[in-house]
Amino acid sequence: MEFLESANFWILAAFLLFIGLVVKKGYRKVVTILDERASKIEAELDQARTLREEAQELLSSYQKKQREAAKETEAILEFAKEEAERKNERAKRDLEIFVARRTEQAVQAIAQAEVQATKEVRNAAIDAALGATARLIRENLDERRADALLDEAVAELSKKPH
Repeated sequence: MEFLESANFWILAAFLLFIGLVVKKGYRKVVTILDERASKIEAELDQARTLREEAQELLSSYQKKQREAAKETEAILEFAKEEAERKNERAKRDLEIFVARRTEQAVQAIAQAEVQATKEVRNAAIDAALGATARLIRENLDERRADALLDEAVAELSKKPH
């Protein structure tokens, strides 16, 4: 047991004890630091997962809204096309009605102008005939013949009832 009396032994034992305590205390701190670091990393990973899930949900939500907006846009475009077609058809009908009315008015105006022209031609013909008759009567009718015609006309008038 001589080694127990040796100073080197006790120095070695103290050194080993010191190293053991340092390792024991240091090991705990290193393990604690590593555990804390692992906890932080795990928390960051959880947070990253949560953020990723939220981002995925947000992306899905925006994609859904985009699809809904696209459907709504298509519906609006379809409605606008149908409305444009209805208005176009109505405009065509209105134009046809307008053209028919204007045509009818033109036909009536032409008919009235024709009637008026016929009256004017007839009046002109009557005036010309009366003028020619008056000229012929003046040229060919003497007084004796005029008196006989006048008597005949008066006799005819008295025979006709009024």
